[in-house]
Amino acid sequence: MKKHLFLVELDNDSNLNEVRKLYDTVSIIGFSDNVNEVIAENIGESVYKSILHLPNNVLYGEKPLKDFQEDYKKNEIKRIVETVFPQDQDNIRIIYRGFDDFVGLWETLKNEKFSEIINPS
Repeated sequence: MKKHLFLVELDNDSNLNEVRKLYDTVSIIGFSDNVNEVIAENIGESVYKSILHLPNNVLYGEKPLKDFQEDYKKNEIKRIVETVFPQDQDNIRIIYRGFDDFVGLWETLKNEKFSEIINPS
């Protein structure tokens, strides 16, 4: 069993070295509307940073742009989780904007729509 941490849209990652010791992988995820800023890079031992493109128009559905972007962000997190190739018994922890939104097994999470389970209040 491995432990994977996903830090999404956090302002401060100063404790990254301490946090890293507790997990097999740590992924930092950000979003940008600048197409040229889309990156994915390894920034340390088993620490990865991804900046994903945020669409500036609604691609599907009838929601206002801001609501669509929020759902889009949450669903894109799943794509990044899948890049660490989690096994069913692996523990996944997602911290979205400072809220501990999901801690559990990949087996539970893999068939869920992230926009429905990640919902900071």
